[in-house]
Amino acid sequence: NDTLKLFGGGNPFPEKRRGESEGRPLYGTAIAAYEQVVGEFPTTEIAARSMLRIAILKQEKLFDLGGARTGLENLLGRYAMFPAVIEEATLRLGDVCLTSGDLEKADAEYKILAGQGLIVNPRQETAALRLAELDYFRTKFPEALKRLKDLTRNAGSDVTNDALGMQIFIQDNLKGDAAPLKEFARADLLKRQLKLPEALSVFESIVKTYPKSDVMDEALMSTGDLLTRLTR
Repeated sequence: NDTLKLFGGGNPFPEKRRGESEGRPLYGTAIAAYEQVVGEFPTTEIAARSMLRIAILKQEKLFDLGGARTGLENLLGRYAMFPAVIEEATLRLGDVCLTSGDLEKADAEYKILAGQGLIVNPRQETAALRLAELDYFRTKFPEALKRLKDLTRNAGSDVTNDALGMQIFIQDNLKGDAAPLKEFARADLLKRQLKLPEALSVFESIVKTYPKSDVMDEALMSTGDLLTRLTR
């Protein structure tokens, strides 16, 4: 996807970086240029894609989730005639809402994109995977496993490996007491929402409280990962 390549990959869950402030003038200039395109060609697909790029910059580079959400909602309201852009914007809006803590809105956006029938394209598959992740974050493990089972049937899908990994992780850690897995899912959600110190605290608590649980190794790995990201 050209848009994702342009702005550093497809990770919908950005992380603030040191030195980010130095890049703000550059991003502001880019946003202004895209806004000029929207102003000059307001009814075209290039305007819609410019609005999408503005939202991506606000989400991934400036960590302005409110601005990204407003821009995406505006795009979705104005450019329904460009379905490819609408699909990408819908998926990204779900991601922004998930990161900012509005799980109900994220769920609604993913369901719009995933649809109720046959999944026919990669964005629909990604939206379906996000719905399974939401079930996991909410500790609705049977529901998550059902969605994941459906996603692992297509060996040629880009999301199959992710779905299979999550399916195995949940199944393996539901064999005994589910309490450690529920805590792990809570920590994972905090991590996804970039609340890194809070996530670290929960992972450390899991290590201390459930030292013999099946999630112990993963909790230690996540603790090390977060300490690294927090430059500790």
